[in-house]
Amino acid sequence: MPFSVLDLKRRKTSGGFAITLRGRLTPIVTGAPDDVHAGMWRVEGSDMVNVDRAVEAAMYLALNIINAPAAGDEISGAGEEKSATQGAA
Repeated sequence: MPFSVLDLKRRKTSGGFAITLRGRLTPIVTGAPDDVHAGMWRVEGSDMVNVDRAVEAAMYLALNIINAPAAGDEISGAGEEKSATQGAA
């Protein structure tokens, strides 16, 4: 079952914020205030946005990271294509 936004938590850090899984301290994605433009934030090298949009972007980026298939995992549906191709040969 994939993770959802409800499984994530925003934590304050010394340099901004971090998105973690609930109950864990290891950050998945971090955000920090922009050094030049007051009131603007960056999420891991992204464009500048306000803090609300930065948190939202960080949460969805974190979900993409933790819900991505692991290297070597078969993507749903890929096995069906292989077997259909093999059966036709």
